[in-house]
Amino acid sequence: MSISDELQNQVSEKRTKPPRDEVVVDNERGTGTINAATLQKMSDIELLEYANLDPREWQVTKITIGSWNGYYKRGLAGNETHKIVDLFTHKAEIKRLFETCLFDAIDGVVAKIKSLPVKKQPANIDGDYMFVLSIFDVHFGKLAWAPEAGDDYDLKIADQVYRQAVSDLLAKAKGRKVGKILFPIGSDFLHFDNTNHTTTKGTIIEFDGRWPKVLQVACEAIIWAVSEAAKVAPTEVMYIGGNHDKMTSYVACMLVAKMFADHPHVDVERSLDPFPRQYRKWGKTAIGVTHGDGAKIKDLPLIMSRECSFWSECTTHEVLTGHLHHEVVHEKVGIVARILPSLSGTDAWHAHSGWVKNNRAAMGLMYEKETGIDSIYYAHAKMTNSN
Repeated sequence: MSISDELQNQVSEKRTKPPRDEVVVDNERGTGTINAATLQKMSDIELLEYANLDPREWQVTKITIGSWNGYYKRGLAGNETHKIVDLFTHKAEIKRLFETCLFDAIDGVVAKIKSLPVKKQPANIDGDYMFVLSIFDVHFGKLAWAPEAGDDYDLKIADQVYRQAVSDLLAKAKGRKVGKILFPIGSDFLHFDNTNHTTTKGTIIEFDGRWPKVLQVACEAIIWAVSEAAKVAPTEVMYIGGNHDKMTSYVACMLVAKMFADHPHVDVERSLDPFPRQYRKWGKTAIGVTHGDGAKIKDLPLIMSRECSFWSECTTHEVLTGHLHHEVVHEKVGIVARILPSLSGTDAWHAHSGWVKNNRAAMGLMYEKETGIDSIYYAHAKMTNSN
């Protein structure tokens, strides 16, 4: 109920007319404004709900709250009571976070998966090793034609090489005493970020098929992958936004968090943390993970030393990034920054620019509690065609 209605029910004579509530939404641009007057100050989420907008879909980017007094009297002539009430105006600018159709796609995936992930005891519970299942830059939804780009790549191929890479890497981890699997999700796991088939910043891309199909196939693959990882060792899921899929991969992580919320061997507690650089500790090793499109690789060690809360507790420090689709290792004053390879095929734009024939692979990194990096495993993608 608006302030106008509330006061109308309470007073017989208003000396101050409250401002008119107004919600304006531009669906094409994904922006809008809210003007509301209420009897209490409201938080951002309360204001969105007051305006009948889904807080999962919208966020308040700017808000100004003002206060003023409303005066009224009530009762019969000669026996009136007078009262002054505090009123609050809210003027907010809003921006769409997610399109409602993305939530419909999530519901479609949940409905399609006929049974929840099996809550089976993993093969390993206690172990000295953490295995980072670092499958970056898969680009579900990318479309490439070999005569034009050097590789064939589409939704079916992406699904096949991703599942095969997960299986290969987990098979190599099973023989070790793995106490934990760290599983970053995102980092250009998907090729697109909206229904217009563009990246997060709006770059037009070559896209394979309808976006609901791509999102559903990708989400089914990630649910399967987390389930398989949890059979090997307790698994923690981590969101890493990419420059192609900051929103769509977050939606995939929302689905994972929902599907595995009650799973005893999958940790989703911090899976929806949107910060662009994430840090985890394993024994005496600090590991940072980011996509690689933001801070420069040479600056990451210094940034990590300032952001990582357990930096001083560790003797080994590493940062894992993707984005460039080829493997590079930088070391500076003992801090290692690794750029990880990609399973994705080359598209026409990259072929035209000369960025071709990279080693298509995913990596699994094994860290020991006392000494840090112990082993690096590769899962190579089979080339479907080449010139």
